[in-house]
Amino acid sequence: MPRTHGTHTIQHKQRIFDYDFMRFVAICFVLAIHASCLTYIATTPVQWAYTYTMRNILFTCNGLFFLLAGKFALTRQADEHISTFYMKKVSGLLIPFAILALLRTLYNLFPNYETAAHVGKEFLLALLAELNHSEYWFMFTLIPLIFAAPFLAPAFKQLSREKMNWLFALTIIWLAIHFVSSNTTLPFEWTWIFPGKYVSFFFLFCIGPSVEQYFENKRARWILYFCGLAALIACVICNYTAHTEQLNDNSPMHIALVLCMFFLLKNISHFLVFMRKPIEFVAPYVIYIYLIHMPIEYELLRAFPQLEQPNSFFIFIPFTLITLIGSFVLGLVVHTLLIKPSQKLFLFLCSRRKRT
Repeated sequence: MPRTHGTHTIQHKQRIFDYDFMRFVAICFVLAIHASCLTYIATTPVQWAYTYTMRNILFTCNGLFFLLAGKFALTRQADEHISTFYMKKVSGLLIPFAILALLRTLYNLFPNYETAAHVGKEFLLALLAELNHSEYWFMFTLIPLIFAAPFLAPAFKQLSREKMNWLFALTIIWLAIHFVSSNTTLPFEWTWIFPGKYVSFFFLFCIGPSVEQYFENKRARWILYFCGLAALIACVICNYTAHTEQLNDNSPMHIALVLCMFFLLKNISHFLVFMRKPIEFVAPYVIYIYLIHMPIEYELLRAFPQLEQPNSFFIFIPFTLITLIGSFVLGLVVHTLLIKPSQKLFLFLCSRRKRT
């Protein structure tokens, strides 16, 4: 009996490590795709083939984040009061986002701060819209979905296989027509599930709680891996033929690649349990790394302008590693000095209000 209990504990920890490992790999993909765009220019057919293949794989990062976010946001405890849910999200998401957005605004304005009123105005504009045109678009899309989770959960928390079949089929059909329309003169103005330009990310968020059960069968997994390989080949062909509009955002190929990467990383994580401690240490700060990394990459290029020239295939790898370390260290400092005290103050004020 104790043995069974011990096995259950190990499986639970391993399951958590699986998802932390996926977050870690996804943030490395984000840094790598930006680093490769900044530092590497392909000049030969072989280099272009490498570039197209690599970047289509790396672009699964965004989908992985939405899939993982939906998996946890849509399966919150049923007995958790909705006000408690929102209090946690304000503390864990909005406060870090606002502080890092303020720092990004100060970085963008440097050294032309002029007056406090000017900085305040620019910060407000950044929060309302301007940062949505940078890598911060991710937060502008993800935060509303997470805040809508209590209302989405009843619909998507436990989808039957039949409903998942229909949801998959209708979404893939919509994405296929939308992708063709985006890259040809075919008009198509219909929307699906949610209006907007990131339907695939909304879809991945919503199937988060059900995706593992849906592909629990080995045969289903192998079919998915085959579809993922076919999707990667199709993406590279689209790159060569210049049919790239919405390729890595709203296309059936992107969905297949993201789902394939999700299960591949889940399987790989079983062989990397020895890396649990460092990855679990970094995983809680992934969002900071995401929101901090671009200024660090810009400053690296400013310090070493030669990196921006056509370089070796693999120059982006040390560039990515340096950015990862720098973003993590800076994120840890910002968390300790600004974010954590702000979160404590917010929770203290909430607790006082409850008592009164």
